[in-house]
Amino acid sequence: MTHLLTLIAALVLALVPAVAPAAAAEVESDTTTVSVFIFAGQSNMVGSDSKAEDIQLFPPFAGLDRPQDTVLFSYLIGREDKLASNGWVAMQPVDGVVGPELSFARRVSQETKAPIAIIKCAAGGTTLGADWNPDDPSGFKLYPQALQLIRSSLAELDRKQLAYRIEGFMWHQGENDIFDDKFRPNYGRNLKNFLARWRRDLKTPHLKFYTGELCTKTIWGMDNRENMYAIRAGQKAVTESDPLAEYIPTSHNAVEIGGGEGLHTITMDSH
Repeated sequence: MTHLLTLIAALVLALVPAVAPAAAAEVESDTTTVSVFIFAGQSNMVGSDSKAEDIQLFPPFAGLDRPQDTVLFSYLIGREDKLASNGWVAMQPVDGVVGPELSFARRVSQETKAPIAIIKCAAGGTTLGADWNPDDPSGFKLYPQALQLIRSSLAELDRKQLAYRIEGFMWHQGENDIFDDKFRPNYGRNLKNFLARWRRDLKTPHLKFYTGELCTKTIWGMDNRENMYAIRAGQKAVTESDPLAEYIPTSHNAVEIGGGEGLHTITMDSH
């Protein structure tokens, strides 16, 4: 699919040009049902090291630092010290960072007249093998927290008598699983189970998943390229066997590394 946007913030923003037009096309004929999108993952999904105050340096994304009043946003971000919306609010930067949901929301809004809502749960430095494990969550136990966030957010839409439809699940995660000798070779198996559990727990058997490719251009990627490739192989094994899951390539994009340690992808330019 043709890439429509120059990308900014975390690497997962590669999801925007690949997913947003297709998502909008599916809902453009329905202008009343709320289209709900779920975003989850670790630090690149958070938008770590990005700065909303610098958004004007990237003209295609000017204005993303301001609230998008027509887009609903419910979030739970972080590990110990969590940032929570505690209900639906207008789409806006959280804690001064540029998350991928900002550009995604604006792009989908441009393509459809249907109301949009995004639910986001993300925390840096977390693993699918432990923190996001739906069967035996440990560490920061993010799977049950994300599930509770989604259920409570949807329940609020029900209370407001707003019809809704869950359109897709955006997942960008895997960097921390590369360091565990058990998690790394089992990433594909764990991801397959992860997708299946979301479909079961949300009672959405046809829920679509979009998995962002890990970047090998950060310090982690360059120093652990072989391990990164192992995670990618697990991702691809799942998306190639699941007709409702899609692997979103990102390695073709140029990146600017943010933060003193060079761990996060802050900007990308498709030129």
